[in-house]
Amino acid sequence: MNQIINKNQLTFLKKVFTSRRFAQSWIFHGPSGTGKFEMALRVAKMLKGKNKQISSATNDCELLVVEPEIDEETGKEKEISIDKIKEVIRKLGFLNKEQKTKLLIVNKAEKLNQYSANALLKIIEEPFEDSIIILITDNLERILPTIASRTIKLFFPLSTQTEIVSALKEIFSSVDNATILKVSELSHGRIETAKKMISDPTELARIERLIANFRMALKGDLTLGFELADNWSVEKAELERDIDQLVFYLRNVIIKSAKISFQTANRVRFIIQKLLEVKSKISSSNVSVKLILENFFTQVSS
Repeated sequence: MNQIINKNQLTFLKKVFTSRRFAQSWIFHGPSGTGKFEMALRVAKMLKGKNKQISSATNDCELLVVEPEIDEETGKEKEISIDKIKEVIRKLGFLNKEQKTKLLIVNKAEKLNQYSANALLKIIEEPFEDSIIILITDNLERILPTIASRTIKLFFPLSTQTEIVSALKEIFSSVDNATILKVSELSHGRIETAKKMISDPTELARIERLIANFRMALKGDLTLGFELADNWSVEKAELERDIDQLVFYLRNVIIKSAKISFQTANRVRFIIQKLLEVKSKISSSNVSVKLILENFFTQVSS
């Protein structure tokens, strides 16, 4: 990970994990794509460092990762089940006998259900020796309060465009400045989103096409709006990220347009509100995604 991004978090974690006194349970939280998971992997490297022994255990660090699976039928992420947590607890117990340092990363921890969260809570309250648990979430409010109260919380903010540009130039030295500038604008402070767009040019083209088609649909092209609804209902795994992308785009319309009229600004705010309602309905109801999206475009097309 480029050290321009999240450098304060990295400095803090280096200081903590090279000492012999540190908390065993953490939550890395903040907007999606801000490098939380990558920082957790950096912690694993810190724990493996030969000159940075952090406990009486060996220098080896066993890394365990738990994250939600994708439901093939619905395209949505499944909950993290209690069986998954029980399985990883058994592995931690086995590694404990071998006196190894253990790092458990629970990615997208907001997907823990009541039973799996309570099972995880038990090992947070009574952790194995030489073990560290890092929960990663985009939404701290969806973490069980009793878990949140027993962990050290580290926030990962959106990066500035200047930071994104500097990081991309260092990581992708052969990429031209125009592409880096375009990606830095479209990533909206999310370094992992920016890296993905440069690593996979089809992703950059997809986002540009998404914004262009969305703008046309808002201008009254309901046929195009319904096509977007149809495509989105198939690719549900990308839907929430795409909605976030469009919300950032619309907010930038207000922020960067000095001559925008009061009426236009209110219309943009209305569309943002409706987009966020769509995101909420999709994640919390069993109503057809296509129907929700078609209703949205019917409401906002002028």
